[in-house]
Amino acid sequence: MGRLAMKLGFAAALALALVAASRDARADDVKKQCASAYEQAQVLRKERKLQKAEEQLAICSEKACPLFVRRECAQWAKEIAASMPTVVFEVSDASGKPLANARVLVDGKVLKDPIDDAEVAIDPGDHVLRYELPGAEPIEQGVTVREGEKARKLSILFDTSAPVAPPPPPPPEGSGGGPPVAAFVLGGVGVLGIGAFVTLGVLGKSQRDELRDTCAPSCSEDDVSSVRTKLILADVSLGVGVVSLGVATYLFLSSGPSKPPPAAPAEKARLWFDMAPRAGGGSVLLGGAF
Repeated sequence: MGRLAMKLGFAAALALALVAASRDARADDVKKQCASAYEQAQVLRKERKLQKAEEQLAICSEKACPLFVRRECAQWAKEIAASMPTVVFEVSDASGKPLANARVLVDGKVLKDPIDDAEVAIDPGDHVLRYELPGAEPIEQGVTVREGEKARKLSILFDTSAPVAPPPPPPPEGSGGGPPVAAFVLGGVGVLGIGAFVTLGVLGKSQRDELRDTCAPSCSEDDVSSVRTKLILADVSLGVGVVSLGVATYLFLSSGPSKPPPAAPAEKARLWFDMAPRAGGGSVLLGGAF
């Protein structure tokens, strides 16, 4: 019986010690929070962020904080409340009728939604106000608010008689913004084809006339084949040039109005054009990447 009583007494003492230690740990956490809020409130007040300073002063004014901290925080809270500016928003249409479905944003953050005639606290300093009303263009207003201002009226008129023009519809997918790249490429191919026709035709005709004057009708097969190849390639080049210019003209005429080029430069089109003699004739090779 004596041993049981000793064990129970030891357990009770241990529990009390743990409870006391837990209370001490919580007390230390509270003191740290009080000290942090006490310091942050002073910094925020110097930066004229009075609303955030009020939040910190509410923390360090709690009963769990040391007495001297509570007293100073409570005094600072009264001073900030006296110097905190307040504004009243008045939003109406051109006839003076109040618009209750408007809202206002201060520096990009919603402050009042919807707007009413109640005073609203706002930090001192320069601000950008944005008034928004369904069906109307938003209105922005720059204001400078001074400490101690109370119930300052900020008025805005919306012209609700003129409906907001809807944004232009996006262009349909696949619609052209000016002549496509292929039109320019085919135009270049057409020019090359016509140029090759002229060059090869002149060379072939000149060489043929020379053979007639020097060795006809007993000219070698190689000489005759060379003349034949040039004339065939000239005819092929003419066909390629005419077809390419025709297609390019169609693409130019059927394309829509030109648009400004995109921000990122597009990859340039690449084109290659080659002609080669073959036994009994010749070949034209045309290729590219668009």
